Amino acid sequence: MQDLEKVTNCILGMGTVGNAFYYALLSKLSPEVVFTNDLEFKQCGHPIDILHVCFGYNEKFVDNVLLWMKNYPCKELVIHSTVKAGTTKLLQKKVGVPCIFSPFRGVHSRMVKDIQKYSMLYAVNNKMDDLLYPKILEFCGLKPKFWEQNTTSLELAKVLMGTTYYGWLIIFAQRVRLIAERYNVDENKLWDFTEEIHEHLGNRPKMFSGEGIDGHCVLPNVELLDDLFLDMVFDHDKYYRKKLE
Repeated sequence: MQDLEKVTNCILGMGTVGNAFYYALLSKLSPEVVFTNDLEFKQCGHPIDILHVCFGYNEKFVDNVLLWMKNYPCKELVIHSTVKAGTTKLLQKKVGVPCIFSPFRGVHSRMVKDIQKYSMLYAVNNKMDDLLYPKILEFCGLKPKFWEQNTTSLELAKVLMGTTYYGWLIIFAQRVRLIAERYNVDENKLWDFTEEIHEHLGNRPKMFSGEGIDGHCVLPNVELLDDLFLDMVFDHDKYYRKKLE
């Protein structure tokens, strides 16, 4: 059995996600990191067992990953970035090593703690019993959990159920606020109607409309879905901001 302390991990991209993952592994391992802002290639000091991709998605994402893999050959490729559905499957066709999709769940400001709190879901297109990645997670005190469907399913779950669902609730709260103003009633009092329902059923959470959907996840992630209906729904955020002005 391979000595897990000697498994080499290289993290590409040290934004919020990559940085949090680095510190989650640091207590047991010494992962190497590469800043990828300018795609400048820097050799890691050792042969790489697992290459972790944490940089942002764009239309050249697959090409960029393949470029990095030429300089960073590895035994396993793990995509942590939030990506368009089908991306990991496409990469799997182009690389000769296991290609894993494993998204993060959590709030950016406390991502290190949230990585340790939530299960680390991971999916592959062909189930493999001898992957290093889940063993490394468990070795570092994290909680690997195999996703019983393919990578496309987990990619969709990350975008739809992770951020889009949250944004959908904010959109509804925006509409509540505007309708309350139209009738000159207190929007907070309207939410009081759901308090006991939520207490018993757990399906009427109170959301706050704020000044619009902020952050760099919810709205960009909706664009990854290429869904006309969702685009129409989330256009309400622009309308809402104009109404507040």
